[in-house]
Amino acid sequence: MREPITAGWRERLHARLVGQPTPLLVLPDHIWTAASLWAGSRQWVRALREAGLERGDRVVCALPAGAAFVQLLIASLWDGYTLAPVAPRDVDEDGAEALLAMLDARLLVLDSRDVQGVRPRHCFVPGDAGWPDRSLPPLRVATHGVTPDVCMLLRTSGTSGAPTWIALSDANVLAVLDSHAPFVAPTDGCVLSVLPWYHAFGLVLGLLMALLHAREIVRDPDGGRDLQLLLDLANSHPITSMDLVPGLATRLFAEARGAVLLRRLNGGVVGGAPVSALLATQLQSTRLRVGYGQTEAAPGIALGEPGTWSARVLGRAIGCDVRVDADGVLAFRGPNACLGRWTRDGLERRDSEAWLRTGDLVETMDDGDYRFIGRATDSFKLSNGRMVQASHYENAIRLRWPSVREVMLRSNGEDGIEMLITSDANAPSDADVRTVLGALGERLGVVTRIGTDAWQRTAKGEVDRRRPVKTPIPVRPRA
Repeated sequence: MREPITAGWRERLHARLVGQPTPLLVLPDHIWTAASLWAGSRQWVRALREAGLERGDRVVCALPAGAAFVQLLIASLWDGYTLAPVAPRDVDEDGAEALLAMLDARLLVLDSRDVQGVRPRHCFVPGDAGWPDRSLPPLRVATHGVTPDVCMLLRTSGTSGAPTWIALSDANVLAVLDSHAPFVAPTDGCVLSVLPWYHAFGLVLGLLMALLHAREIVRDPDGGRDLQLLLDLANSHPITSMDLVPGLATRLFAEARGAVLLRRLNGGVVGGAPVSALLATQLQSTRLRVGYGQTEAAPGIALGEPGTWSARVLGRAIGCDVRVDADGVLAFRGPNACLGRWTRDGLERRDSEAWLRTGDLVETMDDGDYRFIGRATDSFKLSNGRMVQASHYENAIRLRWPSVREVMLRSNGEDGIEMLITSDANAPSDADVRTVLGALGERLGVVTRIGTDAWQRTAKGEVDRRRPVKTPIPVRPRA
């Protein structure tokens, strides 16, 4: 039986921040103590209350990762406002109006560097210290009322379908923090923060976990895009923990200093996308864990052991119940399962007892961990109406030929299929591929062998199925 959540945000934040020097928030231009962050958050509490904000009112936060973001976050958790963090780049004049309308929010907070072209109505820019230095503007009138049990509205990345807004409660977020803390909490450690704080992974398992457990939070202002800046930061501070996506891990292993950094970390989570066979081998030399979960799970479903890696591994369930449905899709339920979706018509609540399907196809490994096969949406239909489950065939090829690093089966746009493949020695021949495809092999036209660098990848490091290859494709000769 799971332990109940015994303390809410007020107790936790008060015990952790009031009058304390740590955790320190280390930014390029300033170092904030816990006490100074707390003082700033109290200024936000005062200003928001004076403006007439009520518990459950929605506030859009388009602030960059920094002190103002943390202060507004703490104030919202303390007074029970529904915070909707978004990427600052998404807010221009049209974006501000659209966000306020979509979320029926009463206020949008943004940074002065991003204010050009944004109408001031219902928008607010904090002072240089990160807190309000003047009265807030008149709040927008909400039409859908308050949502007092909604802690956050977070937008999904869209990798498992169209991007949507997910409603998480205090209980959802605290359940994941409680279930994961014994394994990943950076207790009295120094965290290098690179993930965006407007996504569930970076916000919950990254920032909130660090605020409640770390000694220092060193923020990379470029979010890991400038590798040399990241490595200079890591060398300037006693970094012990770091959460990251496979794309950044791959880039770091390609640099001597990056590989040293990853191997000296005491902990951290790699998640957000499946891990390739090559990266899995490299990660075996670290104490990093695989983490799996979606925004709908706040975002914790599974976790691996330190340094235990294999291609596309997801770990095993933590803090929730998990099952694999008859069609191979992973489903979960538990205290981490979201309240529902936010639409233009307001909150669409889901049955809290119902299983929530992730849309991810998985298989159970011999050690009890789950392995990612693909997404149910990766399927495509041929002209004769036959549905092709691409992920199943791709997984069969990976299992039969461990030398295969990447493989993708797709429609050729007409009446057949084609395959893209990257492998080391002992690559499967065209005849081998047709054997695995069975009756579908008759429709296989071209097997294109390409180099590792030819794949088009997302920021997370996974192959972009919409545009999987760069052009021109450097063709690797057949063995």
